[in-house]
Amino acid sequence: IVDRLHSSGATVRSAYIKEPTLDDVFLHITGKELRE
Repeated sequence: IVDRLHSSGATVRSAYIKEPTLDDVFLHITGKELRE
């Protein structure tokens, strides 16, 4: 991804990887937010 951005002329100033939470996974699978 960074190489593709760089080759297109974009400058990457920062990036991070975030572990998904159970809420993130539920939303991704169901398309709905978990209600408490």
